[in-house]
Amino acid sequence: MGLFAEQPAVNLRSASDVALLHQLQCKVCPLNKTLGGKMAPTGSERPLVYVLGEAPGATEIEEQEQFVGASGEILRASIPRKFKDRIRFNNTVRSRPPGNATPERIETECCRPSVVADIEGAKPTAIFGFGNVPLEWVAPGYGGVTLWRGRKMPVRVGSHTCWYYPMLHPAFLLHSRRKSNSSEEERMFRFDMKRAFAEVEHLPPARVHTAEEV
Repeated sequence: MGLFAEQPAVNLRSASDVALLHQLQCKVCPLNKTLGGKMAPTGSERPLVYVLGEAPGATEIEEQEQFVGASGEILRASIPRKFKDRIRFNNTVRSRPPGNATPERIETECCRPSVVADIEGAKPTAIFGFGNVPLEWVAPGYGGVTLWRGRKMPVRVGSHTCWYYPMLHPAFLLHSRRKSNSSEEERMFRFDMKRAFAEVEHLPPARVHTAEEV
């Protein structure tokens, strides 16, 4: 399977609008002056796995570390001990959207250059993306994460090619707990994490097809 992740899908007025957001970044981002400022990535400088979430929450902003709130506890509990120092954490946006809102397209595009640069420098074997926003970030228009969880796909982020694993967001699992006390989503989440970590050290090089090849 080959996916095209070199350029984001254009849902704004034009490709030039998106390019302008990439150029101006924080200067035009609606989250530029939100409380708590901007979070830097944390974890390994040369990770095997790059954990990509949607946006920091209140606890993450306070502690300046990704996935340390209630949903983060679920995620981190599913990371095998041998991999804990081989992971780097980041989000598609570095600032907290007011009210923990889902990041808007303009916000993720303003942050995209900094996240891409960090992935290019880190050179992970795989990106584990949690929730719909990271999936849309790497593979625009491919649908929601529930359609893709349990699979992996080759993606190109900037100059770096690697594997991408779409995962349910742990915050969704918390919501499911409160709504129905169902553990089915958590079983799927833990299975997906276990399988991904079992194979990530043995993955072949990822290859993204070009438009000419397709």
